[in-house]
Amino acid sequence: GPPAALRRSSGAAGGRGRRGIVELNVGGQVYVTRRGTVLSVRGSLLWRMFSQQEAAELPRDSKGRFFLDRDGFLFRYILDYLRDQELVLPERFPERSRLQREAEYFQLPDLVRRLAAAAAPTASLATLAITWRSSLDHFHMFPQTHPPPRSPASH
Repeated sequence: GPPAALRRSSGAAGGRGRRGIVELNVGGQVYVTRRGTVLSVRGSLLWRMFSQQEAAELPRDSKGRFFLDRDGFLFRYILDYLRDQELVLPERFPERSRLQREAEYFQLPDLVRRLAAAAAPTASLATLAITWRSSLDHFHMFPQTHPPPRSPASH
């Protein structure tokens, strides 16, 4: 891990000196969370920001909160996921593809996979319907060239 001095300096995250609490300003929305939460997914963007970089290097807003220029509304779902690695979205959530883009930005591959998988069944069903319909059109446009079987002339 990082040396103790580095740990101590970044422990005072959020400019408040309250050890273990991180204050984030994401696109104007303020989030207050535990340092352990932002560090919960190793290799993610927030993990790298708060474990690999000096706190002094990170961009801040006028109140000393760490600033991220991303969608503040969708970040609540990113933070929810970081808390317990679960994804629970409201029913008929219309912004799944936008949330997937945020998950990609924050480098959360498991969340990206889950969002893609959750979107897949409906997408593949629609694709299937379109494929089926166009193959029917194809069938009607090009009738079979074989003559129909002749009915016996004599009854």
